[in-house]
Amino acid sequence: MTSVQHLQKRLKDLVQMQGDLRLDEFFQKALLPDYSVHVKRWIWANDQVLDVRPLWIQRESSAPETAAVLTLPPLDKACKWNYGLDEMERVVVARQDSDYSSDLRLYQYKGDLIEGLHFFSYDSNNDSYMSVSECEREDGRTSFYLAVNDFEVDSEEYEYDQLGRVNRITRERNFYNPDAEDAKAKRLQSDLDRLRARRRELGLDVANVLDDTVLAKPSVIVMEYAAAYDEKGLCRIDLHRDGTSSLVYQRNN
Repeated sequence: MTSVQHLQKRLKDLVQMQGDLRLDEFFQKALLPDYSVHVKRWIWANDQVLDVRPLWIQRESSAPETAAVLTLPPLDKACKWNYGLDEMERVVVARQDSDYSSDLRLYQYKGDLIEGLHFFSYDSNNDSYMSVSECEREDGRTSFYLAVNDFEVDSEEYEYDQLGRVNRITRERNFYNPDAEDAKAKRLQSDLDRLRARRRELGLDVANVLDDTVLAKPSVIVMEYAAAYDEKGLCRIDLHRDGTSSLVYQRNN
């Protein structure tokens, strides 16, 4: 199974490759051409319908019942998704642009492993980031997904029913920022040092005060999705969090 450390190294190597280029220039000029040569045809969709993560559109779309591949290129391309497919009809390039954001995803296939690169920018404040991902497949089924960037580790695991349909997804989002976490840890250590000094001044025992540096804790969100099916296909997806259940998506067809 792929590891966070492996993806962190991939991310570090890409940052070194980027050099003095802006992140959008790095993706457009240095990375995109190597992926685009494998594209055999382009299609458009009105939502993010082709994702390596199972049931992604049902979980994340605001209107999954209308999400679909378009038969013709749209006149208004803002917020639409443009997919570049290879000769095996696999997504190699996925992109979306609007007045305020840009999203570009690049995929490479290595047997049962899908390696991904992701660029996203917020034009309103000129903020952008890059992430790397790996998606593992076993016997034609997606088994594990892992993505890493400078502030988050995002992973998903999948369970299947007897008919080979995804019936449970466990997603864990671990938010972190190395610089912020290091600064927080140093502040905690300074607080402990002052506490020890004050206890010594008062003649109190300091043995019960931690001697090692206290590391800042990352914020972790774990979400579990349960998918239900009927004779017509997907019926609904329930999101379970903190022991409660709320309906995320309902399709009647």
